[in-house]
Amino acid sequence: MLRRFARGFGIEGELPDEVQPDPHPEAVVEDTRPGSLLDTGHGPVRQVVERRNTGYPYSPCPIEELLRSHVTDNARYLQDHRLAGFNREEALFLDTETTGLSHGAGTVAFLVGLGWFEDQEFVMEQLLLDDFDQEQAQLATLLERLEDKQYLVTYNGKSFDRSVLENRLVIHRFMTEREAHLRLMPHLDLLHVGRRVYRGLLENHRLPTLERELLDYLRIDDISGEMVPQHYFQYMLSGEGRHIDSVLKHNFDDVLSLAHLADHLLTIIDPARLPGDPTIAGNLGKLFAASDHLSPAIQFLEHALATPPGEAIKLARLLARLYRKEQRPPADHEELWSNLRTAFPEDPAPLIELAKLAERKKELVHALELTEAALALDPDNEKLWHRRTRLIKRTTP
Repeated sequence: MLRRFARGFGIEGELPDEVQPDPHPEAVVEDTRPGSLLDTGHGPVRQVVERRNTGYPYSPCPIEELLRSHVTDNARYLQDHRLAGFNREEALFLDTETTGLSHGAGTVAFLVGLGWFEDQEFVMEQLLLDDFDQEQAQLATLLERLEDKQYLVTYNGKSFDRSVLENRLVIHRFMTEREAHLRLMPHLDLLHVGRRVYRGLLENHRLPTLERELLDYLRIDDISGEMVPQHYFQYMLSGEGRHIDSVLKHNFDDVLSLAHLADHLLTIIDPARLPGDPTIAGNLGKLFAASDHLSPAIQFLEHALATPPGEAIKLARLLARLYRKEQRPPADHEELWSNLRTAFPEDPAPLIELAKLAERKKELVHALELTEAALALDPDNEKLWHRRTRLIKRTTP
């Protein structure tokens, strides 16, 4: 058939019966993909491993100085009581790179970055998919790592990373009782902690912002998040490591910074150290109050009353509730609002609270005087007018 086809195009002569070997074969292409293949019971997955014994680039300190017990003990002041026993040896630090930003079943975590402390080193393991048929091996390896740990540490993992991984586990029928450990294990999401501690002080709460402002680290030549999927697909189609190197570095920095950021935030959440910034003191006071640690909450909130008027009044109302929980005497309440009345003479709120206290003590004339003083500052307040009318009736013979 080939000969007839050739004659049809005017090609004369006999054609060889079989293809002859090329006397000048092309050179074998070197495999530039990172790491090596890890064999699992579900097939191979690409594994990249690195170990660090210093805190560089986030700090010059050695790894053993990060997250020491006197720092991790402060995890008990977070709202999840299960974090009370948090320690670095039983923590797994996790960050994923995905094919998209949705939480749907079509989003794949093509790179799972894991970090943990081992002896005096920080071990970094990245599980990379050369193709999607390696996903079961990747997920099975992830579950093995989770089995050895009690705590999960992420940045926005509760909303995104964990959700994506849970979807993939369900799709691959891995979400049994054993695999549900991912969903049920105590989870330290540093985005939530960072927001609580530094609310009102940062332009945003993205991880690079916290690295820059809190860790004094600025990423150089870091790949932008929206470009990550594009680089991965180029890598998957070409098999060339140069397309994925920047993504691996980005993910490596994300996981390493989790350990440093956790150390910083848990160091700040220390009831024995009052911060100089009243805004941070107020944020920590709220955090202690939310976890039902009343004594440090009161101490920090009292220290935070030097904030601007609007925020100070909010903190004072929370402080008053905590006073009632501790069954503080009325004199403490009066002192609180009297100090605020002096500090913020143009704000009617302290006068209103003092009027309420006076009315509870049956000091109706004084309550009426305070209410009228508050009305002079806020004449459009209908509730104050109703209070004034009621007090006038009660004080009129």
